[in-house]
Amino acid sequence: MLFTPPFPQLGRYEVCTSPRQLSDLVPAGWQVQQLPPLDALGAAGTYNRQRVAQLYGGRLALVARGRIDGSGQVESRTYISPHPDVRLEHLVPGTLIIRFIICCT
Repeated sequence: MLFTPPFPQLGRYEVCTSPRQLSDLVPAGWQVQQLPPLDALGAAGTYNRQRVAQLYGGRLALVARGRIDGSGQVESRTYISPHPDVRLEHLVPGTLIIRFIICCT
């Protein structure tokens, strides 16, 4: 997975995309920010940062981050829109969803 650590020491990552707009997916009450793409995607992944910066071309990404507790686990979610495709060739108008799950708290 390009946008997550290759070997997390705790928990697991799940990454998926949705064709829906970020505003349709983000839980009520979460703050949506405009961030530079490298801040939105973070520093932990193995993606080509220069290529991502070129794709966005000065545009900002819409980003929402938050935490969900329940069922004995903690889940951190990040929503990013638009997002790069897996080949880093173009921006996709939907939403990238990154979930970090720590089980059995």
